[in-house]
Amino acid sequence: MAPARQLPRIVRSKAGRNKGLVNRNIFYNTTAFRKYQSQAVREAFGINYLQSKRRRLPLHGDVSTGAPVHLKEEVNALISFKTATLPPEGMDRLGRWSASTAHQKNVYLNLFFGALISSPDSRVAGFGARAEDVTIALLVFPAVWDWYLAWREKRRGFFTAWETGMMIFAKSLSLRQTGWLRQNGWLSSRLKPIAGLISEADVERAQNDWDAVCDVMQLHAQRRSRALAAVEQVHRDPFEAIEPILNAKSPIQEYRKITKQIIAHLGRGGLEEYEQAEGIRAFLMLQFGMHLGLRQKNLRELLVCRSDCPTPEAVLAQKRRGELKWSSATEKWEVLVPAVAFKNASSPFFYRAKPYLCVIPDVDDLYAIIAAYMEKHRSVLIGDRDDPETFFVKGNLKKKGRPDFDRGSFYDAWRSAIVKFGIYNPYTNRGAIKGLLPHGPHCVRDVLATHVLKTTGSVELAGHAIQDTPQMVAQFYGRFLPSEKTALVIEAIKDAWKD
Repeated sequence: MAPARQLPRIVRSKAGRNKGLVNRNIFYNTTAFRKYQSQAVREAFGINYLQSKRRRLPLHGDVSTGAPVHLKEEVNALISFKTATLPPEGMDRLGRWSASTAHQKNVYLNLFFGALISSPDSRVAGFGARAEDVTIALLVFPAVWDWYLAWREKRRGFFTAWETGMMIFAKSLSLRQTGWLRQNGWLSSRLKPIAGLISEADVERAQNDWDAVCDVMQLHAQRRSRALAAVEQVHRDPFEAIEPILNAKSPIQEYRKITKQIIAHLGRGGLEEYEQAEGIRAFLMLQFGMHLGLRQKNLRELLVCRSDCPTPEAVLAQKRRGELKWSSATEKWEVLVPAVAFKNASSPFFYRAKPYLCVIPDVDDLYAIIAAYMEKHRSVLIGDRDDPETFFVKGNLKKKGRPDFDRGSFYDAWRSAIVKFGIYNPYTNRGAIKGLLPHGPHCVRDVLATHVLKTTGSVELAGHAIQDTPQMVAQFYGRFLPSEKTALVIEAIKDAWKD
């Protein structure tokens, strides 16, 4: 037996190891991608050409948040052109951007110009161009894009689908007839030589023959996107955080351990009213995610009807939102989402643009919990703020800010629920699943698709579960390993071997 004086050291050592596991896997989630992301955040950069209330920082520091007036006007004009109901008279475009697509392109340009303006002596190691010399017209020069690609490869170490997407975006800007840059040749008048990037001859050539320069850029972008697609790597394993769930025979049953943990926590009693409301909301968020398989945007923007008169589908289509409603005929809760509200509204899943309709089953006392949430807990979270009419509302003890979720706050609420109830914590001996890592609402789509694949073997049915095509499931969502496919086949033919 160890001497008594050594016991405290052993206890502390075990506690220290457990605490290290907690810090590494729960709070900081130090996977390879998270380490890179953490470093990237510390070396943040960008250029703010839209209206923002964020604090302003020097242009040549690690973060550039200011932009010349002319650049703001140019980017705003591009976004307006691509998001307007109809293009301006005399102009043409290929497709219309949704709000999410506009946001993505906004991020592309933010990072592009931020890198271009950031000082080469900063941690970002940008190009160091003067802000007044930067214009969106620079996007017609292959040399500018090649510098940016080289900078991104050096920063990350390899290329990903992000760079491929950017070059496809670059090509779209210079397309004949529909490219926005192609149709705005007057922008060449704003070009200035930038030493080491574009010369006076380059500027003169663009001002004399804009179409020819756009032709060169279109061909260059096409070649670069094809070359990038062949060498791009996956930096973030989308299944890493939920690996223990996907490995289970029934991923949905495994994920349900988290919601059961929430109910057990609430059943212990002794909770403050606000904490209880947050727990109920966490249960409903995860439960609805498993039942519906919706994207985060559709889930957080889901409206709720509290009368016998649900919102007409045409109104929901105009709002681009779905609605949770009670059906008196079937005495069931139903979710109706117009096709136009989905990111992939043109998918064959939405046959002739028909709406998504799902009858929610009453499992795990779901209907009773919905009733309690609507009667009490939802109003506790809203407080004295205006009701946003969404089913899920953001709590705020300080009673400040909007009560409806945005993209970031909804992710944070989901992640907090996973950290608190989902991840087994050896330091407290609480939590539902060992090896689980913090994750957001998008992962539940992987869980649902993988569950359907494991139980049915049907990629098409897995696509139906998350309102997508079999191709998208096979490429991005469902993780169906060869061993799992073989096991499903053996199970299907086992009766044939019986005498």
